[in-house]
Amino acid sequence: MRPRASAARRHRDLGAEHDDARRLRPSATVISIGANDAGPTTTAAGAEHVCCGEAWIAEYAQRVQAMMRTYARAGRGRVVWLTLPIPRDPRRVEIFPAVNRAVLLAAGGKPAVRILRIDQLFSPSGAYQETISHRGRVIDVREPDGIHLNVSGSAIAARAVAQVLGGR
Repeated sequence: MRPRASAARRHRDLGAEHDDARRLRPSATVISIGANDAGPTTTAAGAEHVCCGEAWIAEYAQRVQAMMRTYARAGRGRVVWLTLPIPRDPRRVEIFPAVNRAVLLAAGGKPAVRILRIDQLFSPSGAYQETISHRGRVIDVREPDGIHLNVSGSAIAARAVAQVLGGR
């Protein structure tokens, strides 16, 4: 998979993901994507949906679900999918919750899939936060772009992933 490929492109390229999952046989796959996925989705029937309404969320969830199935490998692998924390840019604020809703919808009832609510960890108020209170300290967790986590934020997220996977 190419870096920064949209979910639509990833959906079309699932053959490569199937090949990777078959070849590598990962026991666990951690996924954090979606920040650039506000483009329209096109269904198999050819209908196009713009972000971020219910039809777009449903189609995006179908694509996410296909990726989850691929990496879960019929129960032989585990998937940890990270939701997106709210961005600073008001033009992107609608996108991230829509992606998160689609991810939650896609994961419903899949025992091999765990959703790590990074949005609740880094945006607990439901709004963008540059800093969070963590272990009794206020920590700057965001890159200057207002989207990505910085090194400190990534370390907090990595510890959360390790806990989900059973590590400490």
